[in-house]
Amino acid sequence: MSEGHNFERWFEFALSKKAEIIHLSGYHDIDYEGLFHRFPNTNNGFECLQDLYLSDSRMTDQDFQFLLSNCIALESLKFAFPLKLENASIVGHSKLKHLDFSYSRLDSNVIRDAISLVSLALYSLSDGCSVQLSNILKLTTGMPSCMRNQLQIIPSPYFLCNFFHLVRLVEACTLLDKLMIEFPYMLASDNEDMLETYVGRRCELSPKYLEISSYSGATSQLVFTLYLIDNARSLKKATGGS
Repeated sequence: MSEGHNFERWFEFALSKKAEIIHLSGYHDIDYEGLFHRFPNTNNGFECLQDLYLSDSRMTDQDFQFLLSNCIALESLKFAFPLKLENASIVGHSKLKHLDFSYSRLDSNVIRDAISLVSLALYSLSDGCSVQLSNILKLTTGMPSCMRNQLQIIPSPYFLCNFFHLVRLVEACTLLDKLMIEFPYMLASDNEDMLETYVGRRCELSPKYLEISSYSGATSQLVFTLYLIDNARSLKKATGGS
């Protein structure tokens, strides 16, 4: 659907026709629950929807959960610039294969037991966004072995802002055998107190071989390196250099 006004009418029309794909772009508010109650209890348009893309939506957390619970056939979900969405939780959505939350202002994002998920995009999340990933095995086991077993990371200059996501990425790659990190050039961090938030819990990481380059000794780099060494219980060899 093209940009324009009367988004709710467009959305209702598409659902009434049992549309499998709905793409909406532009600032809009939709009463999803009100729409749902205007349709039959069974075999309604929500149950047929497989591909949903919303850009600049004013969807709330409650709207999001309502949509997920009723769009049971949804395979692809993409939100770009969700203006009001703060906490997204996707738990046990068995048919969802593709998920994209790029350019969001989320405070938290929980993705758990999405057993069919094969692609995930979380580009340009807000600073401090909490991301929890668990039991999404197809996302990692479906990768080619060269990607699944080895991961090379070159963080951006805004290393501290992305530190939390970097930690969670390493935790989520449960089959990772070799991890290579090239740090960006940076001075000692002025925000040492922020780091405790990111490494508060311990877990068992999978890498056996760790290579670190361009290490400058900045606080965030040191904390991340120690975090990897302390939690990679099967670590056999670690090498590094400036």
